[in-house]
Amino acid sequence: MLSVSNVICEGETGKFAANAESIGWQGSSGTTKVLPANSVRRAEWSEGRLRLLCELPEGQTEVLKLDNFQATDFDPLWYLKKHKPIAVLEERDFDGALKGIEDAADRVDETAPGSVQKKAKEADLMKKVECLRDGLDQAVSGDKQALSRVFADKGCERIGRLRLVVDTVQLEVYHTDERWKHLLSKCATIESLLKELGAFRHWKP
Repeated sequence: MLSVSNVICEGETGKFAANAESIGWQGSSGTTKVLPANSVRRAEWSEGRLRLLCELPEGQTEVLKLDNFQATDFDPLWYLKKHKPIAVLEERDFDGALKGIEDAADRVDETAPGSVQKKAKEADLMKKVECLRDGLDQAVSGDKQALSRVFADKGCERIGRLRLVVDTVQLEVYHTDERWKHLLSKCATIESLLKELGAFRHWKP
């Protein structure tokens, strides 16, 4: 579950929340807006403003306008950027999220074992893992051909880089964390899909 406080909608401050099933906002006065996550057709982000174009059951559309996000909220929000009824994974968005995980994993490995700093670096990595995991959840349940296109590109470089991180990072505190195990499961699912399609290649850095 993604939760962000102090988000403004129609001039009122409240809390934004999202998961794989729904997206919602609740104002300080109790006003609420809740939409199915799969109703999002387009998402635009600009300087702390998020605009979500959603398709309603009766065929109408609604634009949910949300303001006052922080720059650090972008990574958790990337997986909301869908342009079809089925989840479509965009290469640019995934690449940004993957780079964040790679950098966070490097910081974990560069920190002294058993230190407070290492635990903190691992916690930061888990936050990024959670964001990527949620995005992959939606992508895996969506268009398999689009998923294959993203991950089979460049000799399966993207899934290869992700697999390299999960196989080599030295976790002390969070190696049994459910978020981490879920990400490992998603890696295996994507690799299996690529093998079924005859597109899997062993990537080497």
